[in-house]
Amino acid sequence: SKNKKWNDVFKEMSNRFNNAIMAQRQQQQESSNDHLEEENLTNTSTSTPKTKTLPYLFRLPSSPKNEFYINSSIASPPLPTRTTTTESKEHFKMYMDPKSIEKECHVPKEYHSHYLPPSTSDDDNETNGNSLDYKPALTRCEILWSGKLQLHKSQLEEESNFSSKEDVEDIIVTKVKLHPCTGRRHQLRLHMVVAGHPIVGDATYEYPSTSPSTERNVENEVVNRMCLHSFSLSIPLMNGVVHKFEAPDPFQVVVDKGSKEEEMVVMGPDGWVV
Repeated sequence: SKNKKWNDVFKEMSNRFNNAIMAQRQQQQESSNDHLEEENLTNTSTSTPKTKTLPYLFRLPSSPKNEFYINSSIASPPLPTRTTTTESKEHFKMYMDPKSIEKECHVPKEYHSHYLPPSTSDDDNETNGNSLDYKPALTRCEILWSGKLQLHKSQLEEESNFSSKEDVEDIIVTKVKLHPCTGRRHQLRLHMVVAGHPIVGDATYEYPSTSPSTERNVENEVVNRMCLHSFSLSIPLMNGVVHKFEAPDPFQVVVDKGSKEEEMVVMGPDGWVV
């Protein structure tokens, strides 16, 4: 049928894309061979030489000090047989490679199950986790700034349970620029989890709360959005022309008038909001 024909075409395109990504990763691996640690060496058999694998977090020899790469495969769950609201949400969620959770991922152990398929655990990786089709995913991360998130007294009074800025502890955040080398769904959000720093305000992939419901979650109280912003998008056309689009950066570093220290503010459509 016509639909099957197009499915076959897109499947072939996907396979070629994945092969190209794997070739790119292999080139990066070869260029950084001299800088990989001994623990990344694996011997596939006694009769074959040792081969080197690409770490989940790494830097290239030419990388500046504020830049590193995140390499972790991502999979989507199987298509649901039913279409309830709960199942639809679970199908939309992506999952991390169990191997990246076990080895080099910076996710605390008590949160591992939050990022694995429901029937997969650290001690049982031969279930649904390994039956999923994990696609290679690579992200370049550039660290721009690190410091405190600015909290406004007016917002604390109007939009949260806090009466003043003194009632909350400082929220330390890091501003990064993410360059996706692949285009997996939720790639940037999951890769920041791999790096040990979920995106502020990411309700799906942030560390699950282990505190009683009576305790106040400061971050959820004062941040009313996921702090991920598409800053720049380039679309190359077949004629060689590249269309580039940019949107204003909503995450601005300002100097607090009282402390004279740099702080991060988040700009919303109606002004400066958090």
